[in-house]
Amino acid sequence: MIGFIIAGLFLGSTTHFPSATRAGERADSTKKPATVANPSDDDDDPADEQASNEVESEENGPPAPTPDLLVYEFEDSFRLTMSAQDALEELDDFLANHEPSPIHLKRLKALRPGLAKAAAADHYRFGRTWASERKIQEAGLEAARLIKKARAAADRNDLQDAISYLEKAHNVDPNSLRAAFILGLVNSGAGRNRPDLAVTYFKKVIERSPRNPAALMNLALCELKLNQFDKAMVRLKRILALAPRMDQLGQNLGRLYEEAEADRIQLTEAQKKKVEALYNQISADGTTRVNNPKKGWLYVYPQLPTSEQIDDEVPQQDVDSRNDVGGNRCLIKHSFGTAFCISNDGHFLTNRHVVNDAEFGKAAVISLSRNGKEETTATFVCSEKHRDLAVILAPGMACTPISLAASPVCRGQAIAILGFPDPNLVGSKLKLSTGVVSGLPDEKKSEMFLMDAKVIGGDSGGPVVDSTGACLGVVTATYIKYDIGNHGLAIPAVEAANFLKLQGIPYSLANEVQAPPIPDWAKVDDQISQSVVMVTVSLKTCDNNFVNRLLPKTGDMILEDRSCSICRGTATVSCDVNGCVKGSVSVKEEMLLPNPGKGPPRYKTVFRPEKCKRCKGDGRLDCPRCLDGKDPALR
Repeated sequence: MIGFIIAGLFLGSTTHFPSATRAGERADSTKKPATVANPSDDDDDPADEQASNEVESEENGPPAPTPDLLVYEFEDSFRLTMSAQDALEELDDFLANHEPSPIHLKRLKALRPGLAKAAAADHYRFGRTWASERKIQEAGLEAARLIKKARAAADRNDLQDAISYLEKAHNVDPNSLRAAFILGLVNSGAGRNRPDLAVTYFKKVIERSPRNPAALMNLALCELKLNQFDKAMVRLKRILALAPRMDQLGQNLGRLYEEAEADRIQLTEAQKKKVEALYNQISADGTTRVNNPKKGWLYVYPQLPTSEQIDDEVPQQDVDSRNDVGGNRCLIKHSFGTAFCISNDGHFLTNRHVVNDAEFGKAAVISLSRNGKEETTATFVCSEKHRDLAVILAPGMACTPISLAASPVCRGQAIAILGFPDPNLVGSKLKLSTGVVSGLPDEKKSEMFLMDAKVIGGDSGGPVVDSTGACLGVVTATYIKYDIGNHGLAIPAVEAANFLKLQGIPYSLANEVQAPPIPDWAKVDDQISQSVVMVTVSLKTCDNNFVNRLLPKTGDMILEDRSCSICRGTATVSCDVNGCVKGSVSVKEEMLLPNPGKGPPRYKTVFRPEKCKRCKGDGRLDCPRCLDGKDPALR
């Protein structure tokens, strides 16, 4: 039996849960010390399996149904659970309510014995193992001490010492992302240009933070340097789902497409079409920055969970520094949702998970837009701890408030939802969909009401309205069960009113008006559409100045890789002589064999190694396009 899932509708942070959990929330165990571990074996990389599945689906027709994707989503959520006891309960619940494919089932069941032992000992995640809370805390303190020494070494320009301390910190505390992320950047194309080593570090970050768009971007760029195209495309597609407005995504996909078209990166025609399709998807509505041909590959500063963030680590002068590609270098345009005006003072109601990411914290910048055009920024006011509700303030956005319904919803009541579902696919203008209230609030649905109006990622925080234009609820999640289809879930307006009243936020209740027998949704849309806005959230990055001291500056940008795509920044390419292996070629000779009798001479064909004349035994030739590993077009 396939159970139900509740998924957050904030595009960029969609999360599937195997039980009735409000979108954006995680178990209490996430309050324990920091982070994530890979539940799979050491050599397992989900991108390997997903890339393999994509290639197979191209050959054998449409991909398998959703359950495999559900397993990936479950594993991502599972990795964020710190307590072994909570992780065991989540695993048992998932296995009891789902039927994954045999290969996934075998892998998940193999986790249980070790997990049960760790749960009995009251252990918590410690990298890929489990340990006592005391051991985890001691490791965290020691890692913090080593990172402090690394900063001091960087301040005195002793970069080798700084890197050495970072490596020690990474080994001491496998839960921390900071050291692994910085070491990945140090070895990336923006640093030492050792992509094989950088991949190792970024994979460690992804194991502990699987929904980290900054780490996914950096890992994808390193995999492209290693000619691991299929893996890189898995990462880039994941970024499109997590942070579709990320500026670096547009730059790097555009550059990949142009370099492949010019045959400076060798891709098959099928691979080129994949890149083109993905690039067109993010640039179709014009809201994502497309690539600047005068810029190189753009890496991203560390994105760390709230447990590792330091309040004052991003100086104001860095936050305000901008470039013609990538926007604000110290911010990640992460994701988006919907909000609607509730007061003449400019208060907007939305979901908490829209403006406060469960892993990375509150938004650094909240931008509001209508009709595809950014109009103003908003500030965070408050959120509700037990309800997925939040209020933001944008006095500069002129809107007519939407009144909240004073009465509870009725089953069968006609409703419409307004929001901004997946703008990269269906455009960035407001959308309206209609339906009826299918189910009244109850505990199984976290006291939310059920509706059959179609809801998609990006609708989170949008209003559910009746035929008079009064708000009946706030779109919050989607309820999926494979034999009944997609249903939306919304927090009732009466609950939202209680929250606003407790917080002292002004709002108005709708007057009791007789609803028309046949809803005129075009009229309702005209009445309230200007009060519904798209919310785009940018999250801060961390350790910007520290990274700046460890990496070279390219032009006006740090974290820009201007290496030549043909030689991957090495200034040399493999020798093009057929059969040359590390500067050695095999020369064919006919050797005369001893012939004691009087018969004809006998010969044996032998192959003798000889230094390649073209590369003079080096195995490498000068790059035909550049002199020093730098792209001549970017000078």
